[in-house]
Amino acid sequence: MKRGFIITLISFVVVLAFGKQIKRHCASLMCSDDFKIVSVRFKDALGNPIAVKDFKAVNLRTRQSMVVGSVTDTMYSKGNYTIASDLHVKKVSEEGDTIIVSGIHPDSNIGQVAKLVIARDDCSCHVAKLAGPEEIVFH
Repeated sequence: MKRGFIITLISFVVVLAFGKQIKRHCASLMCSDDFKIVSVRFKDALGNPIAVKDFKAVNLRTRQSMVVGSVTDTMYSKGNYTIASDLHVKKVSEEGDTIIVSGIHPDSNIGQVAKLVIARDDCSCHVAKLAGPEEIVFH
């Protein structure tokens, strides 16, 4: 009984100390000047970029919108939408969050939905896309 308790206690202390060392290295590092953006492009069946209606990007873990400001601000060029940037670094987990992205074709009113997985690095400097499409195509 004592032996099991001691092993559990030692394991807990090792994990706790190791976890603090991982984060401690961040205190001595500065984030780079790079500004990371995760985006997606909406295209029609011919490959032309399109501005969608009702663009949404929602973090499934937090149920919060990832859209900052107006959708017009989010669309930096026709059909290209920012899902997350380094401004969102505190809104996503290190493990990665599933983001549901959706939009409606302006002419056909057909909707498209895609899943992306976005995470932050362990020092909370930058966001990165771990999985998901670069383009969402309406067929």
